[in-house]
Amino acid sequence: SNTLFDVQLYNEYQDGSRFSDRANTQAFADYLRRKYARIKIDTIITVYPAAVDFLLSEAIEVLPDTPIVANEVSRAYAENLKHSPPRRPITGTILGDNAIGMLDSAFRMRPGTKRVAIVAGTTPNNIYSEQIFRKCLEPYLEKLELIDLTKLSMEETLARVSSLPPDTI
Repeated sequence: SNTLFDVQLYNEYQDGSRFSDRANTQAFADYLRRKYARIKIDTIITVYPAAVDFLLSEAIEVLPDTPIVANEVSRAYAENLKHSPPRRPITGTILGDNAIGMLDSAFRMRPGTKRVAIVAGTTPNNIYSEQIFRKCLEPYLEKLELIDLTKLSMEETLARVSSLPPDTI
């Protein structure tokens, strides 16, 4: 059967890496509480642990019964959530599991790969993802060279990426 659904998406961005002080966090929670006070939200989809933490602490009263789908979280973070007191329904995807599959796919598509370049910024979310990818790369590093392009300026990153050897992913 072919059923049509009326799906409404509402996007919000906390920007916690640049505006992380308590006043901004509370202002964002107040904003969400007022904005969605009269709207039925079926699911909240988050990206990165900071968004889940925000909803479970600062914004607990923002849509308190709405289930959360937590994306881009580590297995350790998910385990901590699993063993913490339930505050609302949460499910999600574990970044490490996805990273391994992504790397395997990349190596199948590029079987002559000899090097892997890791590129990441310096925000908490970038550092979080970098750590997960570094861990997932460990088993491959016996056969592959790791090129570390983290913590560089944008100009230096672009220059280095543009001159990577062709057998690099």
